Amino acid sequence: TVTVVWRQGDQFLSVTQQRGGPRPAHPPLARPFEDLAGSLWWTDEAGSHLVLSHGDFWMQIETSLSARDLRRFADTLAEY
Repeated sequence: TVTVVWRQGDQFLSVTQQRGGPRPAHPPLARPFEDLAGSLWWTDEAGSHLVLSHGDFWMQIETSLSARDLRRFADTLAEY
């Protein structure tokens, strides 16, 4: 498992990648991003969250940035 975290004031971004295992925990109301297979995203009081399947890996993104920014991160990571 690898985690990278960025913080600046009240803003943050955390990206975690893990190999294999079950899909990371997510709320029942999480929904896929349109046109992004293997994704689930949701927002709550802590921020925006994404779980993304990428081959044998799971990627999790948590951020205080907007859902639009979360999608931009997801689109970028899906290519790698």
